[in-house]
Amino acid sequence: MSGLTVASLNTRGIPLRGSRLGERCTAIAAVFEASAVDVVNFQEVLTYYHLRQLVRRRTAS
Repeated sequence: MSGLTVASLNTRGIPLRGSRLGERCTAIAAVFEASAVDVVNFQEVLTYYHLRQLVRRRTAS
């Protein structure tokens, strides 16, 4: 029987200002692409700009 692995992550953290969003998105993408997680729920993706930052930093299609 195979399982399903789900992860949930607050992407912004504290502080909201000056949080080095690009660096955080790069690190987040690297961790999840190297993991065996099947489903990721990203919290604190507040705008389409923030979503684009996450998408651009992933390497897998």
